[in-house]
Amino acid sequence: MPGFTFKNIIWDVDGTLFDTYPAISAAILAALAEQGAMIEREIVTKMAMTSLGNTLPELADRFKLDPEHLSIRFNFFLDGTPLGSQRPFPGVRSLLRRVIRNNGLNLISTHRGQDSLIPLLKYHRINSFFADKLTTSDGYPRKPDPAMFNELIARYHLKRTETLAIGDRDLDLEAGKAAGIQTALFGQAPIKTEPDLFISDYREFLRMVN
Repeated sequence: MPGFTFKNIIWDVDGTLFDTYPAISAAILAALAEQGAMIEREIVTKMAMTSLGNTLPELADRFKLDPEHLSIRFNFFLDGTPLGSQRPFPGVRSLLRRVIRNNGLNLISTHRGQDSLIPLLKYHRINSFFADKLTTSDGYPRKPDPAMFNELIARYHLKRTETLAIGDRDLDLEAGKAAGIQTALFGQAPIKTEPDLFISDYREFLRMVN
């Protein structure tokens, strides 16, 4: 969208900053398989992309498994996945630098806990690009509740008209709209909430915005 302007970005992490769904799906499948449960990878990936928070409880219910144990084993397998295989999407670093160069802020609002978020950011050497990071492990409700967005806006005195939320799911868009900021969908997930713009490639996006 030529002429689209913003100053600050509030980023989602999984599926937005990083291509992590292959690792997440593999960890879910491994946790299920060791308990004798089998399901197609495509189904798991679609479920995780819609809501990772609901995926494990739904699968535990489907296969009559202990949801707490399934979650523990999922985290075990995910923690064992090399960070190098969970890479930032092409163009992410350039967009992060563009925001900083324009005196804006990069911020994070994610369901991923701090204990897994920070190592991922540090491994890929982009941790310093973010002014702040809020997660559900900090005590905030999960998106689409806009609490994390509103806290970041208040904490840094951001103008809502200058702030863009980028995510890959409906709940990211719903949270952004509830917070009164601009929204962008990264990727091609089926959605019900119309974003202000669609982003399929960050490199192309950089060439289109001011």
